[in-house]
Amino acid sequence: MENTLQLCVRLLNQAIEYNRTSKLYDSLGYKGQAKRYAHKAEAFNESAYIATVCYGISFTDLVEVVSLEALPDDKD
Repeated sequence: MENTLQLCVRLLNQAIEYNRTSKLYDSLGYKGQAKRYAHKAEAFNESAYIATVCYGISFTDLVEVVSLEALPDDKD
């Protein structure tokens, strides 16, 4: 189950990166590239959703793991 959760996290993180890239290209005026990356982001989002449904992973658990990876560790 842990491997499945990590797969979903990777898919969702990749979708986030593709979405950011799409927005960057859009802001630079590269509409074709922006559209291509938006489609990739959508595909990765759908893949993450399908995996969570098939393996019974809650969206809350997925978001929690993604958030933990995004936040830096406290070094205090």
